Amino acid sequence: MIRKSIAVFLTFFGLLICACLTAGCGGGHSPAPSEGGSDTSVSADAGKDDTNKDGAGKDDAGKDGANKDDAGKDGANINDADKDAPMEWTTSGDGSAPQTVSPKGDPSFTEVIADNNDLYFAVTDAYEDPVYGYVWSARIENRTDKNLMFTFEKTSVNGVMCDPFWADVISPGAQADRQITWMRETLDACGIDEVTEVDFTLNVYNDDDYTEGALMHDPFEVFPAGREKAAAAKRTPLDTDRVLIDNDRCRILLTGIEPEGTWGYTVYLWLENRTDEDLMFSAQNTTINGTSCDPYWADVVSAGKSARDTVIWDRGALEESGIKEVSRIELPFLVYSEKDIAHPYVNETAFITP
Repeated sequence: MIRKSIAVFLTFFGLLICACLTAGCGGGHSPAPSEGGSDTSVSADAGKDDTNKDGAGKDDAGKDGANKDDAGKDGANINDADKDAPMEWTTSGDGSAPQTVSPKGDPSFTEVIADNNDLYFAVTDAYEDPVYGYVWSARIENRTDKNLMFTFEKTSVNGVMCDPFWADVISPGAQADRQITWMRETLDACGIDEVTEVDFTLNVYNDDDYTEGALMHDPFEVFPAGREKAAAAKRTPLDTDRVLIDNDRCRILLTGIEPEGTWGYTVYLWLENRTDEDLMFSAQNTTINGTSCDPYWADVVSAGKSARDTVIWDRGALEESGIKEVSRIELPFLVYSEKDIAHPYVNETAFITP
């Protein structure tokens, strides 16, 4: 009887415990399914492993999300400039394009040489450089779709032929600041202390097609200190000067001889063009000590200008001809207008005995 009572009690107690457990674990009611028919509910701590942890809608979307407030680390919307990329140098802090700044001397004038649909060329500064000599700063524009070559021809300074040996190619549509320099050593040799007049022909042509006609091939005169101050260079006569040719068209002076010149045996000449035409000066069939030895020399002197020039014989050529010491030079000069080469103004041989 007692055992039966214990069994009934244990059965009742077990049922009571099961009822309590059922109430404690299943007391919460799940929300109704959404209108789409699927159950999208999540538990209270479902943000740990769920696919929303990196999504754009989470509360702390500031680490990896595209819409984060401090989008400067990994987000898709940042301006992700490469910190190792080269910086573009500018003259201001407002992000403007770089500006080219030309060397600045003592400005004496600004003169526009050419300004048309194809090109622009202006001298923006003229100054003496203590190292190089006399310098022009030039502003150049190529207004075409071609590569343009800009160069000077038949250049004279204070009436003496003096070439800066300048040429520059400017790309299509480009602008450039350039320096054109006459070396001080060359100016001194021509007797030029102060530059007061520069004459030149500006030659501009398509650098990719030499058969195309020049866009410009015009002569210009520039007076850096004003036309009233223009003065011809004065060459100091030397005791060694010797007149080789002298007529109403031209004059040729022998001004010096340098047997051990930098490039070889050198004869210095001073050429004067007394006409209103450009003249070609040349020497053909030259002999040294009776042996044919041609320096292949020729030069153009512009109308009314002078030139300091050199006639050079290569050392190797003299050695090949067996010439160890120069005792007599025969220079058959030929001087003619470029407009009429058939009728030379000079066809005469000059003799030099060093």
